[in-house]
Amino acid sequence: MQKLESQKRLELAGWLAHAVGLTIGVVIVALAYVFLMRPIELECGAISEDVDAINQLIGRSEEIQGEHALVQKRFSETQQELEDLLVRIPDSPKDAEFLAEISRLAQREGMEILSFEPFTPTTQDKHHEMQINLTTQASYASICHVLSELGRSDRLCRVDRMSIESDAVSPLYTIKLSITIFFAPQAGISLVKR
Repeated sequence: MQKLESQKRLELAGWLAHAVGLTIGVVIVALAYVFLMRPIELECGAISEDVDAINQLIGRSEEIQGEHALVQKRFSETQQELEDLLVRIPDSPKDAEFLAEISRLAQREGMEILSFEPFTPTTQDKHHEMQINLTTQASYASICHVLSELGRSDRLCRVDRMSIESDAVSPLYTIKLSITIFFAPQAGISLVKR
């Protein structure tokens, strides 16, 4: 009987050893999955998402190229506009030249200049400017033509304020203009060469 008990103990010990071995094996497999396989699966998932995103971009490549062409065209147009503006901005106020230009324009359009009052130049971030107050007398059609021509002038200027006064007797209007002329663009304004 003792032999039978010993054999049963050995058999039980054998089963316990198998159970412990199986448990250790399961723990090793679980740890291997958690520390080795799961990070690889996560990395594969991230790579798969990246590949999908790249494939979407590749699918949109013609659209992106079209957008790039439009942006490039608009950039070139903007560069040309900037170049055209910079040509219209002299290095110094040249207010006498501006007066001469306004005088020629006024004479051609039948407008009489009553006063021309330039103010002290001021410095802005990227340029300098000078305000000029101008008082004239002209017909409504003349002032319209003069304003239109100022917009197309070789000299960049801006009409800041304008008032028109009339009297019941004269067909002419008294026009008071506040005009800003620009000059001396600083080095910060430059064309980007591509």
